[in-house]
Amino acid sequence: MKKRTLSLLLLLTSLFALSAQSANNDYKVTSPDGKLTMTISVGDNVTYTVTDGEQTLIAPSAIALVLEDGTTLGEKPRVSSSRKDSKSETITAPFYRQSKFESSYNSLTLKMRGNWGIEARAFNDGVAYRLFTTLKKNINIKNEVVEFNFDKDYNLTIPFNDLFSDKYIGSFEKQYDYEPVSNFKTHGGRLSYTPIMVHYDNGAKVVLLESDVENYPGMFINCNNDKLGLVGEFPPYPLKHKDTSNGVLRVSERAPYVASVKGNRTYPWRIIAYGADEKQIPVNNMVYALASPCRIEDTSWIKPGHSTWDWWNHCSIYNVDFKVGFNNDTYKYYIDFAAKYNFDYVLIDDGWYSYHNRNVMDANPALDIPMLCEYAKSKNIKLLLWMVGDAFDKQAEEVCAHYSKVGVAGFKLDFFERQDQNLIERTYSMAATAAKYNMLLNLHGVYVPKGLNRTYPNVINFEAVFGLEQLKWSDRKVADMAHNDLMIPFMRQTAGPHDYTPGAMLNRTREMFRSIDHRPMSQGTRAHQVATYIMFDMPIAMLCDSPTNYTRESETTYFINSIPTIFDSTFVHMSEFGKYLVTGRRKGDKYYLGGFNDWTPRNISVDLTFLPEGTYTAKIYKDGMNVDRVAEDYKLMEQTVTSADKLNIHMGSGGGFAIIFTKK
Repeated sequence: MKKRTLSLLLLLTSLFALSAQSANNDYKVTSPDGKLTMTISVGDNVTYTVTDGEQTLIAPSAIALVLEDGTTLGEKPRVSSSRKDSKSETITAPFYRQSKFESSYNSLTLKMRGNWGIEARAFNDGVAYRLFTTLKKNINIKNEVVEFNFDKDYNLTIPFNDLFSDKYIGSFEKQYDYEPVSNFKTHGGRLSYTPIMVHYDNGAKVVLLESDVENYPGMFINCNNDKLGLVGEFPPYPLKHKDTSNGVLRVSERAPYVASVKGNRTYPWRIIAYGADEKQIPVNNMVYALASPCRIEDTSWIKPGHSTWDWWNHCSIYNVDFKVGFNNDTYKYYIDFAAKYNFDYVLIDDGWYSYHNRNVMDANPALDIPMLCEYAKSKNIKLLLWMVGDAFDKQAEEVCAHYSKVGVAGFKLDFFERQDQNLIERTYSMAATAAKYNMLLNLHGVYVPKGLNRTYPNVINFEAVFGLEQLKWSDRKVADMAHNDLMIPFMRQTAGPHDYTPGAMLNRTREMFRSIDHRPMSQGTRAHQVATYIMFDMPIAMLCDSPTNYTRESETTYFINSIPTIFDSTFVHMSEFGKYLVTGRRKGDKYYLGGFNDWTPRNISVDLTFLPEGTYTAKIYKDGMNVDRVAEDYKLMEQTVTSADKLNIHMGSGGGFAIIFTKK
């Protein structure tokens, strides 16, 4: 009897020990409001899950780092220590959609035997994790295992990369598909890239993102062939490049690893941004909050604002007494126009230096850049110059030293079309060099931002968006701009600011639209174009059309330039995903409200409860009565309102509106 009792006791003790060991293998971190939980499970490998109460947002998904020497950090792991912490801070964001915001999170840090570990943070609006290593030697990383698995076949809003012979090359300027996770396999090997949105049955949404990607490749997304989910895929490190005729570097040979790094470092944040209500997604700040802080000591010289742009409209200036082209008279005209309408910049695009010469110090002799800079300075305008990004990088120090002395404010750098470690490392270097000379950078043909704009805020715009330039060559069967524009605040804009280059004055209904390279137009209404200046995050906002058109339409031009390009706060006021969106902004004591519509005309009632107490003049730019026939039809009106009022707004097909509220 005593033996049986002792055996039973030993069995129970053993089971209790196994149970305790199993429980200790799960490490949890919960958001400050208690709603989101990230669980890291450590057994034969490392997995994580994310839940919102009973809703599983991310099913068990692997975490690991595979080294070139065959070591897998994450295989048979052993936790040596765990630590929990909490932090709340006010983050200053001077060139962002809000000048500052509160960031609070709970964190969990697991240190593993073998000199590596995981840090996880849970915010009220999402969770994130990153790996770290504390190795003394440099290492080559063969792969980072990143998974986003799901318990059901949820729908995704997702962009797919260009399909070239090198699948890691792309412009990151794609429209968005809407399809279930399982459909990914049907895309013939095409990769995707973040941001990607997941739609849950209860209406909640998650956006997959990354931040603080420095000296490391950006993440593409592929389908998980083993589970219902997505996996990260990283471009291998470039070993050799070939130099094209215009100075763009193309990868000609890749290494058997994706990154070569110091062994003692942290790695990029993998972000699951969350919104129980879809209106929370466009104002999610996790990418900015998790990026490395600003490295520029004095940022007072960084000036957002509005800029002219010559390339989209093909310098279509007329009714002037000089021959338009790449000459001093043309750009003095642009400068005069910018000064008249209180713009801040004039951008000179392709043609000011020989595109195929690859030497950006060799300016077009038809343009006197120093003289134009002096002329612009006399009008309180600054010049920006376009160039091939790789060509700039080869001469960055010389170029910045020379052109900053001449008076150029910054550069638009183009045609990178990669996100491997080499390119990302070089963009940080270019940003630092430009900052040294107080120069701005606007990156085009480049990867989606991953926090660089916080670390180096002189990188003031990124492209990586299906913007208005696409309408120069994409017909209406290809370009669906009403849907595309509605997706941008939920998708691309969660990663950071972009350069959509709006402001078309030739507007057409979808049926009347044609792609004409030298006489481009927009899909949708004039009011939709004006609304972009409120709806989109563009610290330097281009006005893409011809000065002649803007002068003829001066009422619209003055209205656009009265909208700031950075704001103190941003909020989504109304939304029905994919159908319409109303966004609010505040700058000082003025409020701004913009709206986008899909191709179905609709009436909405907009309450003004967001306005503080008082009486306001509402200056309203909206679709006109005959916008269904002539997309350029608009009505500009004023009325007195208070926070107790409602505005009834009609939005036409592909329509929109913009309102400026000024307190009386």
